[in-house]
Amino acid sequence: MTTENPDKKEEREILRKIGAAPGDDALRLEYARWLKAHGDVPRGEFIELECAIAAARSEQSNFPDMESWRAAHPDQKRMVDKASELRKQHREAWEAPLAELGVSHVWFRDRGFPQSFRIGSTDLISHAEELHLLAPLLSGLQLIISSPEDIAILAQSPAVAAILDNLDFLQINSRYLVHVDLSPLITSPHLAGLRELDCWMSMASDGSIKDGRIAAEAIASSEYLRQLNELSLHAPIDADGVRALAASSNLDGVERLTLDCWYMDDAAAMILAQSTHLGSLANLGIGSTHIYNQGLLAIAKGLPSLRSMSTPGDADHETQKAASAIIHERHRTWLARRNAEAHTHDTARPGRG
Repeated sequence: MTTENPDKKEEREILRKIGAAPGDDALRLEYARWLKAHGDVPRGEFIELECAIAAARSEQSNFPDMESWRAAHPDQKRMVDKASELRKQHREAWEAPLAELGVSHVWFRDRGFPQSFRIGSTDLISHAEELHLLAPLLSGLQLIISSPEDIAILAQSPAVAAILDNLDFLQINSRYLVHVDLSPLITSPHLAGLRELDCWMSMASDGSIKDGRIAAEAIASSEYLRQLNELSLHAPIDADGVRALAASSNLDGVERLTLDCWYMDDAAAMILAQSTHLGSLANLGIGSTHIYNQGLLAIAKGLPSLRSMSTPGDADHETQKAASAIIHERHRTWLARRNAEAHTHDTARPGRG
């Protein structure tokens, strides 16, 4: 039996502690010291710099303005530049252990640790335990579905669950496949912390839009997606799928919604406009739809917080202008209110007023 290298065992134990206490910078700094003591000075220094940068930024609200904050943190720019230089010089080496497991597009943004990456579902299933150890603070995942059979395995795997538990952003991409039921994954209890969900699906070769409708209904019915702030569906969804979403309390807190759904028409738009669960919606993307004049105006008038909307090309020019005018006026009113509130807040801060 092969005995694990003592240094590697010690490193794994520190990483497990970091994963169990993501808000504890003392553990990150402990790992930074360990790395420097074991020859990886650049990575250790990078983590120290990132923690120091984050600590300084967390104090911004304690200062009356950015000028006074910068004066209190004169080394901030130097630290940011140094961290950026280290990342540029050593990124390939730092990403190598993850790349060997099928990972790409790694973002080192969480105080020295990978914040998000892209991976195929089969690789995630095969290497979930090791991935969780190497990226214990992962909060974003771009997941490419390699096989329809992977969905159920992803939803049932304890090792994958440990990764899903920490996510606030998930992109599921199955557009290279047909007849994929995403609902077991979408309704997973391990997505309860998710803030942003982005689904990409293709239409079946026989023209069926059943898969898109099932995904929409799963999003609408899941009791674990109550915290969603952003939702994007690039999928074949008709009025029935939109009806399920519009009736769901899971959309109560959604501020950005993209429905890139070719089969959406005026009937679907009317359903959306009458939803009582889109009171927080500020930004709507419906550019790639078959929504015409009636539906576009209904949405512009019916969604009370809507301040930005990509308009479908099927509506005529005058209708698009009218809808844009409604939304622009709403945005102007919102901006004036926000500026007034900011002024009131600023005058109440220490050193002001």
